[in-house]
Amino acid sequence: MVGNRKSEEVVDPKLPETPSSKALKRALVVALKCVDPNATKSPKMGHVIHMLEADDMLFHDGRRITRESSDSHSGDQHSNWNASKLGQR
Repeated sequence: MVGNRKSEEVVDPKLPETPSSKALKRALVVALKCVDPNATKSPKMGHVIHMLEADDMLFHDGRRITRESSDSHSGDQHSNWNASKLGQR
């Protein structure tokens, strides 16, 4: 879905407001991490909350999305956690 750029297909058309593409991708990536077949790779609930609230997030292929492109240090700890989790796959 995310890789094929078809993430909008999972949105309920009856929602009063459609989420932004960025917010939708973030939620889908987090959801996919949560249902990892290897339970030891699934994030703990605190990490899930942190990933959903973080200003930047690392995608599976290493690309980074940021709320503000000039803000490169706000999510360093979070990005390091994501990078370490992604490296374990």
